[in-house]
Amino acid sequence: DFRLFCVCENNDNLLLWAHYTENHTGAVFQFQCITKLDVPLLAAQRVVYADEAPGLATEEEWIESMLGLRPLNTGEEVTRRLLTTKARVLEHEKEWRVVTTRRPYENQGYEDIKFFPIEVSKVFLGCRITDLDKADILSLLTGPFAHTEAYQARQHPKRYQLEFDRIS
Repeated sequence: DFRLFCVCENNDNLLLWAHYTENHTGAVFQFQCITKLDVPLLAAQRVVYADEAPGLATEEEWIESMLGLRPLNTGEEVTRRLLTTKARVLEHEKEWRVVTTRRPYENQGYEDIKFFPIEVSKVFLGCRITDLDKADILSLLTGPFAHTEAYQARQHPKRYQLEFDRIS
């Protein structure tokens, strides 16, 4: 019943492009967190990368609880730890997560998170995006999204990295 809205700090990670944009054929949207608006990104929590999966409590927390120094964290704190911890091998993702719960009127699957058009500041098109998909996305950058800058990714000719060219 939890909902995760996941974002990352980088737009140029080759592995993320390969995994999350269907091997560079998709697009990445850059959101800006606008503190004057009630937006999901205000609740984003940085993911913790660890060598061990989190448990209900750390060894130190168990000891302090057994000694009567403090109660064990329950409920919300344990859930937050479980939902915002990932394996250290994924540290390159530099992920942040917004964690919400399913409301009674929502369905069992995924839910769209509403955002304000002003939050979308840039769109980065994959270096293997089809002409049709590119045209479809660019056609949306009008009206309330007219401020959004568009960039086309391309592979650097000599390095394993992406470069982005602004699309007029």
